[in-house]
Amino acid sequence: MTTLTTATTSTTTTPARQLGWLEAALVPVGYVALMIGSAVAFALAGGNLDGVGISLLTALVTFGTVGLALAVRVRSFAPLLLRAPGTRWLWTGLGVGVALRLLAFVISALWIAFTGDAWNPHQDLADSAALGGWSFVAILALGGLVIPLAEELLFRGVLYGALRRYGPVLAGLVSATVFGLAHVWPPLVLFAFVVGVVHAWMRERSGSIWPAVISHAVVNTLSIVMIALIA
Repeated sequence: MTTLTTATTSTTTTPARQLGWLEAALVPVGYVALMIGSAVAFALAGGNLDGVGISLLTALVTFGTVGLALAVRVRSFAPLLLRAPGTRWLWTGLGVGVALRLLAFVISALWIAFTGDAWNPHQDLADSAALGGWSFVAILALGGLVIPLAEELLFRGVLYGALRRYGPVLAGLVSATVFGLAHVWPPLVLFAFVVGVVHAWMRERSGSIWPAVISHAVVNTLSIVMIALIA
């Protein structure tokens, strides 16, 4: 009697690595290292960055930090939650962006009124936007679209995602704090912290990074348009 045996092979799928402390640490360390390295290299080459150049450098460094954080261990874009959200969340992102832009005006006005400090850390960007023409278009594209995407991927994608295992509250507060400190000027630090908390909440509730990206883009775009109109 002949016995016919059929061999079955089991296919195992290696689960995607999750974001963790390594990726969280690479966000500030990688960003500062890439920014300093790029600035030094540009200075040694004798370059002089205007607002457009600064925006381009910021976008490249931010995207570079995202790539570095993911390339070391995770090697996947899945943790960034690039999936499309519901239409309601897209409109929510738009509305939140307008509200946050109004909040930025209030915080800045109160700071100037109480301290007299009207220093603008983004004066180079304002000067380039005020020139109009292609300079304004470049600033609008970089500052209003590209940089918001890059920063949301870095702070709400990588950093928040890496800390999410410790709960959404801790992840939101820590990622918002780091995001705030990156903006230097005290009223901007406060505003960016609020933005970070709100955007972390939208990422958590919507399950997508895009509502936060839309809100961020609205805030920056309105700021650039206001600069151009005032100038």
